[in-house]
Amino acid sequence: MTRNWDRKKILAGIIFAGVGLTAAVLSLGLDVGTVTRLGPGGFPLLLASILTLLGLAHIVSAAQPGQEENLGAWEGKTSKAVLLIPLSAVAFALVIGRFGLVPAIIASVLVGGLANPTVRIVELAVLCVGLAAFGAGLFVYGLGLPFTLFEIR
Repeated sequence: MTRNWDRKKILAGIIFAGVGLTAAVLSLGLDVGTVTRLGPGGFPLLLASILTLLGLAHIVSAAQPGQEENLGAWEGKTSKAVLLIPLSAVAFALVIGRFGLVPAIIASVLVGGLANPTVRIVELAVLCVGLAAFGAGLFVYGLGLPFTLFEIR
């Protein structure tokens, strides 16, 4: 049984684990608090620990025997997704301050949904309405956060 070591996966895992370990060490300089009352360093320590574990898991997955991926079918599709997914976060940031939470969620879901090569407009519209209603209900009514739902500036 031969093992094919994927050097790109190993390097990515080392980077993830390294960033996670660095962030964990830096977060220890802050008050971590307790489990029930996290201090300013508690949540960063938790996220850094998760990132470190994901990096280590990525390194371990690089040593799987006979693991080969067929990326040829994904080459044309990923370039659109690589652009549209971050653009959906930018759309959210640009729209929320000017138009409110509901239009920002709708804009973000629309832009992100277009990254799917098999997107159906009706499904995307239903997803936009559902997520906007869920976001408004959770953040404004459930948690009482001071977001305006609709605003025109």
